[in-house]
Amino acid sequence: GSHGVGGLAGISSSGVITNSSATGTINGQTVADANWLGGLIGYSYDASSISNSTSAVTINAGSNGNVGGIVGYNSDNSTISNTYNSGVITGLD
Repeated sequence: GSHGVGGLAGISSSGVITNSSATGTINGQTVADANWLGGLIGYSYDASSISNSTSAVTINAGSNGNVGGIVGYNSDNSTISNTYNSGVITGLD
């Protein structure tokens, strides 16, 4: 099935994330059916917001399609502000 994987949460619906950080590693090659991989949130939607936060998460994306240092997939008027990623993202060659 479809699901998200993130350093803080897999999915955020109308969530408010502020002054947060995440470190570590997400190995997408072992989560083959994950649709969204993000340093903080896998899938953020329904006017969620992320602000004043950081991600230092290393993401080994494998063949997963929606991958981002902060959010794997951001939609439905969700916002990201004053937030940065210093993690490394790799994929398949």
